[in-house]
Amino acid sequence: MNGRWLTPANDLGAWSVRRIADGSLQVIWACWTCTYRTLSVPHLIVSELGIDIRKLPISEDYAGLYGRCIVKGCTSDEVQLNHFGPQAIFGEEADNWPTGYLCVTHHREWGERVTPHLNPARRGVA
Repeated sequence: MNGRWLTPANDLGAWSVRRIADGSLQVIWACWTCTYRTLSVPHLIVSELGIDIRKLPISEDYAGLYGRCIVKGCTSDEVQLNHFGPQAIFGEEADNWPTGYLCVTHHREWGERVTPHLNPARRGVA
């Protein structure tokens, strides 16, 4: 492929957005000829092409797929799976512990309060 597909407006395919369960956006490009779809194009590349991600159509929407955050009173349906027995602490027994869906804010808070000693780059991803 010669890179022509990377232009924002062309006759080869279309840009769209996949909203995943936690509400974050993945940019995808689909070829109209062969139906090839990228998994996700990095946001930096998309913005360097002058494409406004917020203006792209949503082709797949998984927000709300897993229900609402399980924290009492929280109504967010943009959630991430939280492992209440983190593998970094429980090792092979981690899968024996329950999991539940938390919104991004509560997931980050859980990680900061319960596992602050874990790698800061993973903080909030228990």
